[in-house]
Amino acid sequence: RELLPEDDVFDGLTAITEVQKQLMRKDGSFVWVSFSFIIVPSDEDTEPIGIVAIADKTSQRAAEKMILESEALFRGLFDTMTNGVAIYEAVDEGDNFIFKNFNPAGARFGKVNREDVIGLRVTDVFPGVRDMGLLDCFRRVWRTGETEVLPETKYVDNNRDMWVINTVFKLPTGEVVAVYNDITIQKQHEAERSNLEMQLRQAQKMDTINQLAGGIAHDFNNVLQAVLGYCNLLEAGIKGNSPLADYVREITAGANRAADLASQLLAFSRQQILQRHEIDVHEIITRTIKLVKPTIDENIRLRWHANPNPLIVNVDENYVEQVLMNLFLNALAAMDGHGTLTISVNSETFEEEFLRNNPWAESGTFAVICVADTGTGMDELTLQRVFEPFFSTKEVGKGTGLGLSTAYGIVKQHEGFIHVESKPEVGSSFSIYLPLAEAPENLESPLEQDLTDVSSLKIFLVEDDPTVLRLTKFLLEEKDYIVVTAADGETAMDILEHDHSLFDILILDIMIPGRSGREVLKRYHELKPSGPAILMSGYSIDNLEVITEGTENVLFLQKPYAPDTMFQAISTILGESKKKE
Repeated sequence: RELLPEDDVFDGLTAITEVQKQLMRKDGSFVWVSFSFIIVPSDEDTEPIGIVAIADKTSQRAAEKMILESEALFRGLFDTMTNGVAIYEAVDEGDNFIFKNFNPAGARFGKVNREDVIGLRVTDVFPGVRDMGLLDCFRRVWRTGETEVLPETKYVDNNRDMWVINTVFKLPTGEVVAVYNDITIQKQHEAERSNLEMQLRQAQKMDTINQLAGGIAHDFNNVLQAVLGYCNLLEAGIKGNSPLADYVREITAGANRAADLASQLLAFSRQQILQRHEIDVHEIITRTIKLVKPTIDENIRLRWHANPNPLIVNVDENYVEQVLMNLFLNALAAMDGHGTLTISVNSETFEEEFLRNNPWAESGTFAVICVADTGTGMDELTLQRVFEPFFSTKEVGKGTGLGLSTAYGIVKQHEGFIHVESKPEVGSSFSIYLPLAEAPENLESPLEQDLTDVSSLKIFLVEDDPTVLRLTKFLLEEKDYIVVTAADGETAMDILEHDHSLFDILILDIMIPGRSGREVLKRYHELKPSGPAILMSGYSIDNLEVITEGTENVLFLQKPYAPDTMFQAISTILGESKKKE
């Protein structure tokens, strides 16, 4: 009665009815009890009989609670996991699989709605599973029951392009579960990092080649200085119509060609002397177009898009014109008589955020000259080597492989850079970035030449190459100069300390052992303010202003030079000194 107080609890019962109640034991613990009731109907001779069955349901209720908690935990994990999870049921005897469940992360990665895919075949929702090997993985796991991991694999279909890692296993129920991690962003970052590392290696390689090219050119120019100098002496000493004169002229011509190659190497290694002034880039481009236009085939269309505003740069216009001419001619050659050559000018400013992802660029505001063609284009391997000296895609004998490397060096020496984009059979685009001038600068007029009588003057000659030293000393003494020599910086400093007042002019190789040429020049002008000096080197000097800072009356000679060039420089510098007295 306490358990079942209702009087009519048995009324109308003709089948088993169960009631569960939680009771307390004598020890205070609780127990779940099941009461099952059934009424045996009466007939004419008997009364109705009620049967009650009592069972302990405590363990069952505990197990059910654990199941509910486990299901809640699973559902929570399933719905909140950052990895995609899909549960499949095999159909077609394990040949295909239909979606039984799909968590929110999986639906988000797969760009589908969960409700729309339940019951559909995986090959209908994600057709790319065949090509990536995931469908075969499902089949193997379903047949063998062994867990498999499908490592980094690219999935592609008409709507998706992604990288995933799949772990596939089989449930005791026979269903197949795929847990996958979308690593697309990670792969993109890896590709970007790899690209940045490649560009860094390329920049380091180019710097190494720069140093190598400059060193070779320097030593080469010293050798050529001796060859050309002695050729000059031989030619002067040959009398009449001797065939030896022709031989000497051929040697001289060959040496001059070698000097041109060395000059291009120096340009690549950014060691040329630049005569800068401010000029609108449009003026340089227009002049270069006029030069190249007569060579353009009638089937090539030239498009020239100028900027509406003047873009002033501080450059050596002759060298920039050389760069443009090289790019124009390369573009015309790539198009083989038909296509479009497009030249455009813009200005761009690069900020730090852009530079982090584009290491080829530099900060600042630039005039940008773009030369684009619709020619054969270049593959990735060619692009990586396009600025290397002596690298060429042309046939042997049709190019030195120094054109683009020279252009690269010239632009870098102007504190700019070149960026190239190209695709095979589409074309190439070279963009030259030159810093915009910050403020106008006064133009300097060239030194007037005063052919002063310079005989019997005393010259201090500092040169470390013994052959060039002997030759130069001989040539000067032939002109009645008095010559004192030194072969290194230490000796030169000692001579200056004792005899500086005796010298009318200093002829100095910048690259000498011991004390540097810059130190010697500085000490010379401390002892002899405004004393005339001629600097020379097999290198070109990237920044002559730094070397000659605080000094006056300085000229530079690029080796190899002709004897007459040296004599003219002596006359010019002495004439300038005389005007200042």
